[in-house]
Amino acid sequence: RVTFVSDEMIDVSSERFEGGKRVSSSKIDYLLIGNDYSAFHQLKANELWRYKEGTSLTLYIIQKNSTLIQVKIGDPLKESDAIPEFLVEHGQWFAAAVN
Repeated sequence: RVTFVSDEMIDVSSERFEGGKRVSSSKIDYLLIGNDYSAFHQLKANELWRYKEGTSLTLYIIQKNSTLIQVKIGDPLKESDAIPEFLVEHGQWFAAAVN
């Protein structure tokens, strides 16, 4: 669910964005439940993933050097290997799944 879209537009001349104008920022709340997942896709812009509540999830990120990393997003007070947020950089392929 989109919860914020900036009314500020920016000119983008980069091939990454196919030229034209884009909003300067937006916020989307994304809910994954049970066996839900976000399939691998490549980002045109950075995405900040932030844990809010519930079960942790794992981000599967193919870095620009082709290395696959896994990052657990969750409550570090409940799961010592979890972190509360992670920035996935543009150009990377990534997916997410509930743990």
